[in-house]
Amino acid sequence: MKLTRIVRASLLVLPFAMAACLPPKRTNDVIPEGTPAMLRPGDSVKVAVWRNPELSGGFLVADDGSIQHPLYQAIHVAQIPLDSVTARIGAFLLQFTTTPQFVVQPEFHIVVRGEVRNPALYTVPRETTLGGAIAAAGGPTPDAQLRKVVLVRDQHSYHLDLSDPAAPWTASPIRSGDQIIIGRKSNVFFGTVLPLVTAGAALASLISVLRHY
Repeated sequence: MKLTRIVRASLLVLPFAMAACLPPKRTNDVIPEGTPAMLRPGDSVKVAVWRNPELSGGFLVADDGSIQHPLYQAIHVAQIPLDSVTARIGAFLLQFTTTPQFVVQPEFHIVVRGEVRNPALYTVPRETTLGGAIAAAGGPTPDAQLRKVVLVRDQHSYHLDLSDPAAPWTASPIRSGDQIIIGRKSNVFFGTVLPLVTAGAALASLISVLRHY
């Protein structure tokens, strides 16, 4: 009778053990909109001024939030709306021309690592999407698991499924300081098939013992 109770208890637990071996369903965390995209120290900003090449170029954002350039260093551009960055640069250019024609392109620094071909720190245009950031890193490796992508933003981690190119988060724009981490595929045999086979064998053994008890 004691052995019978053990077998019955094992049979009750076995379905849960087998369910734990199955691959998890795809899920997407909800990323709050939060504050609008802004420049941070370490980012860069490109300024193109028509007919004024001496005022044009790509400049780093210094630790104090200003543009790291002798002429532009008085302009603070970090942690303010990007429209305000353009307005401040336009006001500054009025010193040199009455009707400045210029374009400002913010660029954010991000990290892409994990199962991509070229994991590294990248500086990319603000329009870059999460999918575009992965492409900039050379694309996923053959072992990449795009169902398991972790986005670290503002000290929070979000788990995303980017396996579908049409998924909303694939086209979501990056933010300054984002870290995109691509997971690795698990071994199907050792991660799923073998546990199920082992569980099935255990069940068969228990039934065999019960019959001969």
